[in-house]
Amino acid sequence: MAPKSDQVAKWIGYIHFAQGNYAAAVAALTHGADLGKESDNAYPLILRHFTLQRLGQPDNRLATSWGRWKDDPWSQALAKFAVGQATEDELEKLSSAPTDEKERRGRQCEMHFYIGLARLQAGDKSTARMRFQLALATGIKDYTEYVHSATELKHL
Repeated sequence: MAPKSDQVAKWIGYIHFAQGNYAAAVAALTHGADLGKESDNAYPLILRHFTLQRLGQPDNRLATSWGRWKDDPWSQALAKFAVGQATEDELEKLSSAPTDEKERRGRQCEMHFYIGLARLQAGDKSTARMRFQLALATGIKDYTEYVHSATELKHL
């Protein structure tokens, strides 16, 4: 039985991803995104994109979604990076922009995790490992990207 709450479905997807159950992660993240408001779908759709890549499957949804996130240029930048339309340097610059320390560290945690996933997908395990370690160094333990970075390091 599929959850009726978008938040529950998304968290089930995050858990499946951490467990390495990628097909179930895609299904749950997709279901959560379908149930949720467009403005809340950035992170599940970005993780879904990388998960589909791991499964060797295409993803056309992410590239058609970020236009709805106009109020959140950071989410747009992460999505554009995921599909190859933004660079690591652009993410580095944007992640350093916030003056609020927790927000800046949070962005850096997210940035390092997603760059790590991209590097891992490209076969660059050493840089991926470094990026996951940098995500953990932010100390933002309540971010899913922090938890996923720790899990990814265990698999490397």
